Amino acid sequence: MNEIIIQLNFPFCFKHCSFCPQSVCKYSPQLMRTYVDAMVREIQSAAADMDDYEVTAVSIEGGSPVLAEPSGLQKVLRTLRKNFHLAEDVQISLQTMPGDYSRALMQKLPECGVNHWIFGVQTADLKEHLLLERPYSYEALSMVDVALKTFDVHDRSFELLYGIPGQTEHTWEHSLLSVLSYEPEHLTLYPLHLYKETSLYRKWHEGNLNVYTAQEKATFYQQARTRLNELGYHQYTIYDFAKPGCENQYRVKELAGTERLGIGYKAESFLDGVSYKNGHSLQQYLDHSDDLSVIANQVTRLDDESLMYKEMRSALVSLTGIDLSAIRGKYGEALAEKAGEALQQMEAKKDISQHEGKCLLTDTGIAEFVIG
Repeated sequence: MNEIIIQLNFPFCFKHCSFCPQSVCKYSPQLMRTYVDAMVREIQSAAADMDDYEVTAVSIEGGSPVLAEPSGLQKVLRTLRKNFHLAEDVQISLQTMPGDYSRALMQKLPECGVNHWIFGVQTADLKEHLLLERPYSYEALSMVDVALKTFDVHDRSFELLYGIPGQTEHTWEHSLLSVLSYEPEHLTLYPLHLYKETSLYRKWHEGNLNVYTAQEKATFYQQARTRLNELGYHQYTIYDFAKPGCENQYRVKELAGTERLGIGYKAESFLDGVSYKNGHSLQQYLDHSDDLSVIANQVTRLDDESLMYKEMRSALVSLTGIDLSAIRGKYGEALAEKAGEALQQMEAKKDISQHEGKCLLTDTGIAEFVIG
């Protein structure tokens, strides 16, 4: 049986965070109910051609998927389990943020298989919280504490941002210690990037914001890495640290090149060498979610060069490193020469270095590496 991972995408938010480049849809309860029904139809339709696939990891993401409410998420997950072959040890991860933790959510979702909880904290500092324009009050951070003490939550992951304008060694340490106090099994540390479509970028472009250089951001990363290594976490991607056996399996398998099926508007799939994104518009997705020939957008069959660069990116993110001789053997001399030129440019900028015959990102390279 072939292996596949599934992305369940809920591109809705109450408000847009100042640093987030994602295009999200305005939330309303009625629209979300209609959207959940559309996802159910898409799952049922997609499953018809997936009898020989086993699902080994599921990522419920957004946006803010918890806006679908426990009943909506239950409906989608039950439909998924009914129509797809889910591995016995499938990891189902759910992205949440402070303020999301109702009793219904924390008790009902594990019954549907959710077993990896992602807490999108980003910062525990008030000033940084306000700059990031998070869609919940700063006081809602205390709800994380209440949820973890009230409910038996295992396999917990916390997300933090480093390199936030105005962040200091002290405030970064405070954020780290705040999440480490919960003894989480997993942490994800992202460097903050300025994307042109964000309000944070506009503040910088207008001269109202000072940002850190890659070298300065790297010091925050180094500070965190040292502490996490001392506490027994191992680093398995440039972003992710985990206790043994607690890795985010969706991330691991995606980087390994496992085929991916995206369900939902703007969800992205990679199947049999073809990449595509769902929906030209939200309304089109709602009307035709059960017909891939209509909603499939940006359909691209990756040529060897695109596949090579995709593989190289994964090798950098997963810390396995790029072996140019292996690239040459797999893709030929001409493409290997292009890869070599790209690596030389990165090395000249000190974004990568050579180690035991492989190219790996430096600390500044990690701080500059753009997610995507």
